Amino acid sequence: MLAPGRIRWGQKLAAIRHRPQGGHDLTFADGSTTRADITVGADGAWSKVRPLLTPAKPLYSGTCFIEIALSADDHDCQASVTAIGSGTLMVVAPSKGIIVHRYADGHVCGYVALNKPEE
Repeated sequence: MLAPGRIRWGQKLAAIRHRPQGGHDLTFADGSTTRADITVGADGAWSKVRPLLTPAKPLYSGTCFIEIALSADDHDCQASVTAIGSGTLMVVAPSKGIIVHRYADGHVCGYVALNKPEE
Protein backbone atom coordinates (compact mmCIF):
# COMPACT_ATOMS: atom_id res chain seq x y z
CA MET A 1 0.00 0.00 0.00
CA LEU A 2 1.26 3.47 -0.89
CA ALA A 3 1.23 6.30 1.60
CA PRO A 4 -1.08 9.21 0.74
CA GLY A 5 0.51 11.73 -1.64
CA ARG A 6 2.93 9.21 -3.20
CA ILE A 7 1.19 9.31 -6.58
CA ARG A 8 1.63 12.65 -8.35
CA TRP A 9 -1.45 12.93 -10.58
CA GLY A 10 -1.34 15.67 -13.20
CA GLN A 11 2.32 16.45 -12.64
CA LYS A 12 4.48 17.19 -15.68
CA LEU A 13 7.88 15.54 -15.40
CA ALA A 14 10.65 17.84 -16.59
CA ALA A 15 13.69 15.68 -15.82
CA ILE A 16 14.59 12.26 -14.50
CA ARG A 17 17.98 11.05 -13.34
CA HIS A 18 18.91 7.47 -12.46
CA ARG A 19 20.37 7.15 -8.98
CA PRO A 20 23.48 4.89 -8.73
CA GLN A 21 22.03 3.22 -5.61
CA GLY A 22 18.72 2.59 -7.44
CA GLY A 23 15.59 4.52 -8.24
CA HIS A 24 15.26 7.97 -9.76
CA ASP A 25 15.50 11.64 -8.87
CA LEU A 26 12.50 13.42 -10.41
CA THR A 27 12.10 17.10 -11.19
CA PHE A 28 8.66 18.41 -12.12
CA ALA A 29 7.74 21.41 -14.28
CA ASP A 30 6.68 23.38 -11.19
CA GLY A 31 10.22 23.01 -9.78
CA SER A 32 9.33 20.44 -7.11
CA THR A 33 11.53 17.37 -6.76
CA THR A 34 11.31 13.91 -5.26
CA ARG A 35 13.06 10.56 -5.23
CA ALA A 36 11.28 7.41 -6.33
CA ASP A 37 12.07 3.71 -6.28
CA ILE A 38 9.53 3.16 -9.08
CA THR A 39 8.57 5.67 -11.78
CA VAL A 40 5.45 5.18 -13.89
CA GLY A 41 4.71 7.43 -16.86
CA ALA A 42 1.02 7.01 -17.57
CA ASP A 43 0.58 9.38 -20.48
CA GLY A 44 0.14 6.96 -23.37
CA ALA A 45 2.17 5.54 -26.23
CA TRP A 46 3.93 8.82 -26.99
CA SER A 47 4.80 9.37 -23.34
CA LYS A 48 7.15 12.22 -22.51
CA VAL A 49 8.53 9.98 -19.74
CA ARG A 50 9.48 7.07 -22.01
CA PRO A 51 12.55 8.67 -23.67
CA LEU A 52 13.82 9.62 -20.22
CA LEU A 53 13.82 5.95 -19.20
CA THR A 54 14.51 3.98 -22.38
CA PRO A 55 15.51 4.50 -26.00
CA ALA A 56 12.66 2.18 -27.09
CA LYS A 57 10.10 3.93 -29.30
CA PRO A 58 6.56 2.86 -30.13
CA LEU A 59 5.93 1.58 -33.64
CA TYR A 60 2.75 2.20 -35.58
CA SER A 61 0.85 -1.10 -35.61
CA GLY A 62 -1.42 -0.25 -38.54
CA THR A 63 -4.45 0.41 -36.34
CA CYS A 64 -5.46 3.85 -35.13
CA PHE A 65 -7.96 4.55 -32.36
CA ILE A 66 -10.18 7.62 -32.36
CA GLU A 67 -11.68 8.48 -29.00
CA ILE A 68 -15.41 9.23 -28.99
CA ALA A 69 -17.83 10.55 -26.38
CA LEU A 70 -21.59 10.95 -26.47
CA SER A 71 -23.93 12.63 -24.02
CA ALA A 72 -27.16 10.92 -22.99
CA ASP A 73 -28.74 14.40 -22.90
CA ASP A 74 -27.93 15.20 -26.55
CA HIS A 75 -31.03 14.44 -28.63
CA ASP A 76 -28.91 14.06 -31.80
CA CYS A 77 -27.08 11.13 -30.14
CA GLN A 78 -30.11 9.45 -28.56
CA ALA A 79 -30.38 6.57 -31.06
CA SER A 80 -26.69 5.73 -30.63
CA VAL A 81 -26.85 5.95 -26.82
CA THR A 82 -29.94 3.70 -26.82
CA ALA A 83 -28.22 1.14 -29.07
CA ILE A 84 -25.30 0.91 -26.61
CA GLY A 85 -27.67 0.00 -23.79
CA SER A 86 -26.55 -0.03 -20.17
CA GLY A 87 -23.10 -1.55 -20.59
CA THR A 88 -20.57 -2.12 -23.33
CA LEU A 89 -21.09 -2.38 -27.08
CA MET A 90 -18.45 -3.92 -29.34
CA VAL A 91 -18.99 -3.98 -33.09
CA VAL A 92 -16.01 -5.40 -34.96
CA ALA A 93 -15.31 -6.34 -38.55
CA PRO A 94 -12.09 -6.88 -40.48
CA SER A 95 -10.03 -3.67 -40.36
CA LYS A 96 -12.50 -1.67 -38.24
CA GLY A 97 -14.48 -1.63 -35.04
CA ILE A 98 -16.40 0.42 -32.49
CA ILE A 99 -15.95 -0.22 -28.78
CA VAL A 100 -18.02 1.94 -26.42
CA HIS A 101 -19.16 1.85 -22.81
CA ARG A 102 -22.09 3.60 -21.15
CA TYR A 103 -21.42 4.86 -17.64
CA ALA A 104 -23.96 4.96 -14.82
CA ASP A 105 -24.50 8.70 -15.33
CA GLY A 106 -25.48 8.00 -18.96
CA HIS A 107 -22.49 9.39 -20.82
CA VAL A 108 -20.74 7.21 -23.36
CA CYS A 109 -17.01 6.90 -24.03
CA GLY A 110 -15.18 4.64 -26.39
CA TYR A 111 -13.13 4.24 -29.53
CA VAL A 112 -13.45 3.77 -33.24
CA ALA A 113 -10.62 1.53 -34.46
CA LEU A 114 -9.46 1.64 -38.09
CA ASN A 115 -6.66 -0.13 -39.90
CA LYS A 116 -5.08 2.64 -41.95
CA PRO A 117 -1.61 3.54 -43.21
CA GLU A 118 0.34 5.73 -40.79
CA GLU A 119 0.35 8.75 -43.08
